[in-house]
Amino acid sequence: MKGKKIILFGILALLFLTPGLLSILLFVTSDSVSGNDKSISLEMTDKNGKVFTFESTHDMSMLFYDIVDDTKKTVYDGGLGKFTEQDAYKISLIQNGKKANYDFFFDRTSPSTCLFRDEAGTLYLLKAPMAIEFMDSIYAASIYPSSSVPQLKLGSVTTLASESQWGYYSYSSVRHSVEGQKSDTPADVNVSFLDFDMSFEKSPDSIHIDIVDTLGINFFSGSYSEFVMQGMFAGITQSNSYRCTVKAIWNDIGSDCCGSATYNFNLNVDFDPPGIFWLSADSVECGGFIVLSGKNIINKDTIKVRSIPSLGYEPMFFEDGEYIRAILPINIDNGREAVIYQIKVEYDGISSDLTLTTTPSRSSSKVKSFGSGKMDVSLRDASVLAEFEKFVTSGKYETTVHQNSEFVPPNPGRIRATFGDTVKNTSSSKNNFTSRGVAHVVYSRETIQACMTGMVVKVGVTRYGGNTLVIDHGLGLRSVYYCVGEITVTEGTVVQAGDIVARSCGKTGYTDGVTSYIELWAGNIPVSYRSLSEDGVRFGIDYGTEPSING
Repeated sequence: MKGKKIILFGILALLFLTPGLLSILLFVTSDSVSGNDKSISLEMTDKNGKVFTFESTHDMSMLFYDIVDDTKKTVYDGGLGKFTEQDAYKISLIQNGKKANYDFFFDRTSPSTCLFRDEAGTLYLLKAPMAIEFMDSIYAASIYPSSSVPQLKLGSVTTLASESQWGYYSYSSVRHSVEGQKSDTPADVNVSFLDFDMSFEKSPDSIHIDIVDTLGINFFSGSYSEFVMQGMFAGITQSNSYRCTVKAIWNDIGSDCCGSATYNFNLNVDFDPPGIFWLSADSVECGGFIVLSGKNIINKDTIKVRSIPSLGYEPMFFEDGEYIRAILPINIDNGREAVIYQIKVEYDGISSDLTLTTTPSRSSSKVKSFGSGKMDVSLRDASVLAEFEKFVTSGKYETTVHQNSEFVPPNPGRIRATFGDTVKNTSSSKNNFTSRGVAHVVYSRETIQACMTGMVVKVGVTRYGGNTLVIDHGLGLRSVYYCVGEITVTEGTVVQAGDIVARSCGKTGYTDGVTSYIELWAGNIPVSYRSLSEDGVRFGIDYGTEPSING
């Protein structure tokens, strides 16, 4: 009976305690599972910020456990040395619910110099076999520059490959295959037809380019070197859009990587060729002039022309169809001997260096007298000449270039002096001067012709020239006829070369009564038209040889 009571009381006690024991057991069990679910044995952040997590049984977890738990690890007191904080691999080890943080520094070429640092800031020398084991793993990819598929850069635009096969070699020549990031959408790139600047993060061994326009017409297919040799887009004459496919190959012979990649671009090629400049000739006689031409110029007002020695003249540029032109006069007052002018033309950040050689003046230094007729010496003083210059150069210059204007002599009669000759000022032997044009003997009823096609822009009377006529031929070039009798044209009239513009010699101005004058002015500088009259140059056509844009 007593035994039965003991058994009964035991059963009752067990029934009473079981819920509590179950609760405790469930709590303990639940807490243990929860802890296991939340624990991370190893967390690693590489140099590029990529995060990896590993379970306790993973090789990486075991490797780093062995490293930090090594009781014989060597303290290193040399500081980071060649490493920087940006080189650190961030390692977090979680052990028994406790987390410890370490920084590891790997040198991909020297495993014996790799380091790690604990939370206290103590540096340790990493054993070489352990460093190699990690550096041969795929998790060390960020210390190898060639571990990712190279990106392609065109100008300021960078793109990923649309497809690739890629592998790189780690420290022990272990080859790792990687799948690179891909771009399915072709990049849009704006380039100049002479500025196809293509580069890779790592230069490939061969590059093949296929370029097709929007109509599907093939523009180019071949190697990049062939593309450069043909002048890239130098063959185009207007802006256009193209589809470009670049296929690059990296060989593995003696390299740290190998593979191939294909890149796609939409290219918007802007036909905006650089400004080019050239002279109509390499040499000119002292006192003459030369034409400076330019092409591919959007704003002619931004052109800067400098010369050593100085020309003493600011060129005026005029539009001539797709070209711009300016006359560069060589002032006879600067000297009559040969000079080499180094001319620099600057436009849109690009400079063109031109050379102009002057030849000695062919004018006579022997004093020429017009005979017994006297001229008023006062008509050659500074104020009278300044007034005459203002009359010749004032007003807006003609923008029209008369392409077919061949030079003709203004008067077939006797010439007393030509440009550059030394002329006797009066019947005295003093105040001789340099002729700035051609002095003709013109008798009554004889006619004077326009030397070239142009527009009459000035008709009037000046103290120095008496009856004076100015014709603008374009490009800043004007012919001046003065000391004439009757002017037969009016301002605004377009005259052709050879048209009669005046008759007889005038009685006023700097004349002895039988002498009329014609001068040719480039801007405000009188120049010789000897080359026009003697060499038969057709003004407006002989502008020299246009250089190649690519040369």
